[in-house]
Amino acid sequence: MRRLILALTVGILGLMAVPAAAQDKPVKQDRPAATLIDLNRLDPVQQEQITFLLSGYHYFPDQARLLSVSPDAVNLLIAIAEDNNNITSLRVQAIRALGLFPNDDQAAAYLQLKLQDTALRDTYVRASMNAAMHAFPDRALKWVEPWLEHGDVQLRISAIHTVGKLGGEPGKALLRQRVARETDPLAKESLQRIAP
Repeated sequence: MRRLILALTVGILGLMAVPAAAQDKPVKQDRPAATLIDLNRLDPVQQEQITFLLSGYHYFPDQARLLSVSPDAVNLLIAIAEDNNNITSLRVQAIRALGLFPNDDQAAAYLQLKLQDTALRDTYVRASMNAAMHAFPDRALKWVEPWLEHGDVQLRISAIHTVGKLGGEPGKALLRQRVARETDPLAKESLQRIAP
């Protein structure tokens, strides 16, 4: 019964998205579309279906479910994450979902690009760190490392926790090297507790 309701809801949302698509409105983004993909070529019905999947409170889709909507799921997630018209929580969920694609170079490139953006809002930094370290722990350690020295102590602590949780032994070794250089007492305590 739940599957039937979900299928009907996704179908209705898909039908509702068609008029918006017919207007050919460009997608608003934080960055130019040329940096990664042509966001305007994506199927708006599929984008709406993935948006619906990301909107659940007690449910988060897995990779297979996202790919069942579209084989272009990674690019659709990027489009959702980049659309300034979307609410922050939806954009964060799209970034989180990119962490489900460990073999996807497009997801890796996007997350790396996000983590190089020092003007990125804290919420997106944290989501990007977690998704990158979850999907690409070996590569992402270098992308997250600069955040361990960020001027905002809360972002440093977020990076410490992310590296400590998802970075394996190389991450813990990196954190141990940071202990002597860390000046903030809370960040230092986090380093000592997470990577003794």
